[in-house]
Amino acid sequence: MKTYQKIDNKEGTNILKEVTDIANDIHLVDLSTLSLFQCEGGRCAEMQGYVFVGGKIHKCNNGNCSNDVPAEEKVTAEACNALTAVGKVIETSTKIQLCENCIKMDTTANCATDIGKFNSDKKLCLAANKASAAIGTNGSYIMSYDRNSAFWSILKTSGTTKLLIKMDTESITVDTSMTSICVNDDTLAATAKSGSCATGSTEYTCNTSGLCIQGGSALVQSTEKKLEACHAGCSGETTERGTKTYCIDTDKKIYPIDDQNKCKGSGVLAEGAHLFKISNPASDITEITKTTGKIISTEAEDLALYQCNSSKECKQVEGYVKLVTYTELQNEPSNWASIYTSYYSDTSDAAASTTWTPPVYSKNENSYYYVTKNGALSTGSSFSSTCNASDVGKISSSGVICISSGKTVNFGTNAKQYLVTNGSAQWYMEFNTDYIIKTQISGTLVSGANVFNTEKLELVNYSSTSNENLTAAKNNLVLYNCDVSVGKLCLQSIGYIKSSDGKFEISDNNPGTKNKASTGYECNTSGKLGALSNNAAKLCVIKGTSNENDAKLAEFDNGYYYIASPATESIFTGKTGAIVRTADTFMILDNLFGNSGAKTPVVINTDTMKEQSVGIDLESNSGKLKLYECAEGQCTLTVGFIHGTGSNYYEAKASTTASAKFTLITSCAKNVGKMKTDGKFCISSVDEEAVPLTTNNDYIIHDGTDFKYVRIVENIASIGSITETITDGVNRINTETATVIAHGTNDALKTALSDDFSKLALYYCDTGKEICKRTYGYFKTSDSTYYSVSPTETSVLSLASSCSSSNIGLLFTGYKLCLTGAAGDNLTFGTNNGNYQLKSALPIAEGNAFSPENNLDLVIEIAANTIAVNPIYYRTLSEGINILYVGATDKKITDSTDISGATIPATDVPSIQIYGCTDSKCVRTYGYIQDAAKKYAIKNGAANAEVSSAVANCNTIGLLYTDFKLCVDSNTANVVAFIADTAIGNYIINAPADNVFTNTASNSILIRASKSVFVLNNFEVEEGEKYILKEGNDYHQYSYSSGLMTKVTSATDVGSYDLITSTDDTFYRVADLTDTSIYADSAKVAKVALFDCDANGACTQEYGYYKADSRYFKIGADSNALVDSTQCSAIGLLLNTGKLCITSGSETTGLDFATGNNIIEYLISDLASTNAFIGSGTGIAIVKATANYIILEKKVGISLLKFDSTTSILTDFTAGDCTSNPTKVTLLDCKSTGICTKVPGFVKDTNYYTVAASGGASALSGDNAEVTLEAVTGTDHCKDNVGKIGAYSGKKYLCLTADLSIDLSTTGNFVIGTPTANTILAGNTNKMLIVTDTYIAVDSTVTGTF
Repeated sequence: MKTYQKIDNKEGTNILKEVTDIANDIHLVDLSTLSLFQCEGGRCAEMQGYVFVGGKIHKCNNGNCSNDVPAEEKVTAEACNALTAVGKVIETSTKIQLCENCIKMDTTANCATDIGKFNSDKKLCLAANKASAAIGTNGSYIMSYDRNSAFWSILKTSGTTKLLIKMDTESITVDTSMTSICVNDDTLAATAKSGSCATGSTEYTCNTSGLCIQGGSALVQSTEKKLEACHAGCSGETTERGTKTYCIDTDKKIYPIDDQNKCKGSGVLAEGAHLFKISNPASDITEITKTTGKIISTEAEDLALYQCNSSKECKQVEGYVKLVTYTELQNEPSNWASIYTSYYSDTSDAAASTTWTPPVYSKNENSYYYVTKNGALSTGSSFSSTCNASDVGKISSSGVICISSGKTVNFGTNAKQYLVTNGSAQWYMEFNTDYIIKTQISGTLVSGANVFNTEKLELVNYSSTSNENLTAAKNNLVLYNCDVSVGKLCLQSIGYIKSSDGKFEISDNNPGTKNKASTGYECNTSGKLGALSNNAAKLCVIKGTSNENDAKLAEFDNGYYYIASPATESIFTGKTGAIVRTADTFMILDNLFGNSGAKTPVVINTDTMKEQSVGIDLESNSGKLKLYECAEGQCTLTVGFIHGTGSNYYEAKASTTASAKFTLITSCAKNVGKMKTDGKFCISSVDEEAVPLTTNNDYIIHDGTDFKYVRIVENIASIGSITETITDGVNRINTETATVIAHGTNDALKTALSDDFSKLALYYCDTGKEICKRTYGYFKTSDSTYYSVSPTETSVLSLASSCSSSNIGLLFTGYKLCLTGAAGDNLTFGTNNGNYQLKSALPIAEGNAFSPENNLDLVIEIAANTIAVNPIYYRTLSEGINILYVGATDKKITDSTDISGATIPATDVPSIQIYGCTDSKCVRTYGYIQDAAKKYAIKNGAANAEVSSAVANCNTIGLLYTDFKLCVDSNTANVVAFIADTAIGNYIINAPADNVFTNTASNSILIRASKSVFVLNNFEVEEGEKYILKEGNDYHQYSYSSGLMTKVTSATDVGSYDLITSTDDTFYRVADLTDTSIYADSAKVAKVALFDCDANGACTQEYGYYKADSRYFKIGADSNALVDSTQCSAIGLLLNTGKLCITSGSETTGLDFATGNNIIEYLISDLASTNAFIGSGTGIAIVKATANYIILEKKVGISLLKFDSTTSILTDFTAGDCTSNPTKVTLLDCKSTGICTKVPGFVKDTNYYTVAASGGASALSGDNAEVTLEAVTGTDHCKDNVGKIGAYSGKKYLCLTADLSIDLSTTGNFVIGTPTANTILAGNTNKMLIVTDTYIAVDSTVTGTF
């Protein structure tokens, strides 16, 4: 015998590897992949058997070893002494062992009562006070055959039947070799009858089963439990009919017998199911009703089930029932005096005395039985705790019926009928609140349409049956839609079928509503969607524009079609958004869509209204794709993503918008609900949590607007709405309808789930952080029904008896959580609310709700109605620094953003953790903290420790210097003290090896200082992103990669950045102003800044306006805001149209943003006193416009430019402009504030030209004409020519005073005296002149004296 494990289960493959060390190589999660094989000569056959894993024995069959061992296949070690225990598994938690000793002696056996056991003489007790010869003696014997017999579980009968057994040297078995026997009255030895039996012997007659009855001609009683026939008919109420309590007459009706032994004709049993306890079919029959539905456990084999139709005709059937069951206690419990009220002295009243007075019974409220024609069973082949394909039609011990692989229905579901199949057999199952009738049917189910006759309980070969015959049977015909290949599920449906001579419609399962299909409708503009048309009885899918020539008609072929609104004339009327499956012989509502426990996403091609295959080239259909969610054959439009091939993903949009190829995003940050470039779907803002479109799963996301329910199947992500409101904490979700189930009664919960708890999922949510994640745990209803929701199943909670090391993770008496394994654990619903750490070196108990894995480190939240894993605890901490520590005893987690006034218990210090959080994530970090009394080092890779002393110098960066100040560099003058208020600082340090922050040598790590902490800032940064950090009075740009900050050494154009925290004006990150979460939040917009960075990483903060998509933002020197102005109330104001106001009151003459890569400089006159560019200041200003921004351009000093007064555009001066564009030539003098002044002067453009203060160049003439100087030195050589240009000896000079001139080949700053009247410089006495090779200009603010 060998054990193998599946290692690949791709389509068409089944690869297994041999497991040689189960103890070390196999874990609980691997059990479903194990198989047992018996191999010989290279050929292997799969076997059934058992394996021991995780402290428990598991049964293996059908390639799965995750099954529990059925009760009938296991015994306790103490019970391994009876014949019936042979081959059973001995219950043990330490090893696997079979009960092999078939003759283990029970020296206490008493043959007065212990029939079937061995006494101390090694003799088998055959009857009261009679025993066989000693074991090993050959011979046959008669044994009393009743419930005390060891063979009772093998053959069942009742009355005075005996059992013939045979003994030899090796075994004791049932003897079936003799028919007529003589039995010794004293020894009960039996021999074959060859004549008359001798004196002292009695004649018995035996059947082939070894069952015998006294006499030579007596009939052996049948093992079948059934009602006997009424003797002579029950036509009259006064006819005497013997002693039966019930009988079944020739009219197939069941009659009760009154106390006068007469039929009660008026009491004939009504339509429905009737359960009988037939202790003796001749005299002792009791009907068990819902109100009297209780039995003693030993009476189960006496049960029989009958079903009566509307004509009260009855037949015996098999099926499931639920009964209150009493089990007789054989021995007095040791604590009887304290628990006696939990037991019953009979089967109705609680025991009333502390005195043990048998018979005493225990009661089980939830006993389910499978009633056969040979009695009822509560275990065996009709029961299963799993729901795989082989379990279809079986019931669990908790009353859950498997109707297909993975799909269950609870017992008590009213008025439902199912055809079910396990692939090799099929059954018709009729559900009612008190029973389930299960009838095996002949024939073979097929995928697609199956017609079933509920009267004859047989499948109908409809394609070979005429319409006439179908019509004759129409009241009993039901249409089932089946999947027999994969899901093995059948559901009642409606549709059209092809008979042998036409079409036939089956509309529902109500009698009299099946009619011959009509084909009298034309599929034109007034056509009937979903009806069969005149055109060869095809299905009208899309109406024609005028006739059927351009209509879409579905044929009887293979396909799936979407019909938006079936007409009243259609078989599918009322089924809005119907999915119709077509094949050669049927067109049916495909209600198998959406029956896997959730709605099923499907893509429809709007050209054909047919299901569109995905995962293929969809480019030619990119605008024709619509995404629907379908449940039970009806679909609603939704949105989402569809995968074609490679990196081609298509976004399915709302009804009026065509689908289109989606531009993949690079990061999930602020892109929840979108597809990434790696083909993964963002379920949160964390890239690592994105999921591929390959595995079926559901998620709850928040797309920035609201919570949405996402269903992912292969190549599709469907995004739908959620009904009702998500709340903080644990939310109960109906996964099929995406509905939040409010806390309420158990009945309300069952109604919300339609009694199908496979639809229930728990999600833990934080509405502020906009996060939801699947979770598991325990919850209670308002009327105190408790449930366990684990990764594998949802069930009514079963409590452990106590808290111990083997029960960690379970709830025990009092609904308390066994958290640590200590008997004193007392955490329970509503009284110990908070978060607790579940972390133990001990294995977590099997059957716990939280996880099937060991070595866990979970956060468990206890709330009023839930005890569940909090899977987002570390994601939902407060923004900033969080200090966490765990109580050493109670394991309660304390978290605080300010521990400066607290004192952390010494026992809790080892558990301290630091988390840094933003509005979207939390990351564990390391550093120094201080509470009210001490400082602690929370070191990466080492144990937490108190810092009791400081270092004397800063030779080692990253240590705490005198007064516990942090060394940020080697200069002790730069140390940083613990911050005592809300301020924040960020520092880049070069930390050596073994530092507290990273535990490795790390150049350029970012350290954050905030109240009472110094920590590694690894949480406010993202890989590959750029940041602006203020260092001293200067801003620098850094990029973050692999934990290090590196200064950027390439120029970066003006971009938008936002303050990472509102209390820190030194640290900025890139801000995406296209993100709704930013631009719609005025507080976030207020933190945005514009920076322009050069190639050295030095950055300048800029002010003005920024464009993001079609929105405009004022990022001003005075304030920030989303632009919403519509009128030019001030010059320099931007309108929401993108126009910059240059004329007050004129909204049409404004300046525009540039286009493409162009850069435009504008000159704005009369800037308003309060404006975005300067904040406070009036005058002329230069602004620079690109496609994304308009900012203040600070051209400090004199600039020679061209100004177009029509467009307000400034451009650089070029040679020849004084002749080609003289009116545009301008000299501007701009200050560091950004305010500029037009100034007069000269421009050299081959020759010198004057430039007026108002702008415009002119040749030197008139009062400004060039003069000829007689000398360039001496008194009065420039008299009357101050401010003019003069020529002397081939050179040009400028007269500064009457006695002073300068050679214009010399550049610099000079002071002019009093310029001659009417010259270009007149009025600028004692002003500074800026002289360059190309211009001479007045400095508007500097005045000198001579």
